[in-house]
Amino acid sequence: MKNLILLFLVLALLCCNTSKKKTETVQQSDQQVSWAIQFANATMSRFDSLIHYNGAKPKYEYDYAFFGMAIDKLSSTDKKYSDYSRVYIDYFVQKNGTIKGHKTSNYNIDRIRPGNNMLTLYKRTGEKKI
Repeated sequence: MKNLILLFLVLALLCCNTSKKKTETVQQSDQQVSWAIQFANATMSRFDSLIHYNGAKPKYEYDYAFFGMAIDKLSSTDKKYSDYSRVYIDYFVQKNGTIKGHKTSNYNIDRIRPGNNMLTLYKRTGEKKI
């Protein structure tokens, strides 16, 4: 009987501790989103689009697309983040669906990531060109 009471007390303490951890996890998650929003806002204020990010010539590359997708994931908080990412894709994807400056003969794996961004945008908009 004493063992049963002791087991009950241990389980009760563990349950109390677990809810505290869940609260801390939610707070950490909110803090991470806050940092992400601050970072995205800072980037968007410095560079009006990813097309000329860091003053470079337009690049249909992995790093730009990865950054664009990270910003796009914040669109649940504000539509301006998805719009920022969309401008980058719209610059490269022509009305007929071809990609400006892209040569399939180069077999460059860095061109795959922007395709993922296009798939996300297509799921959201259903636009034919994408």
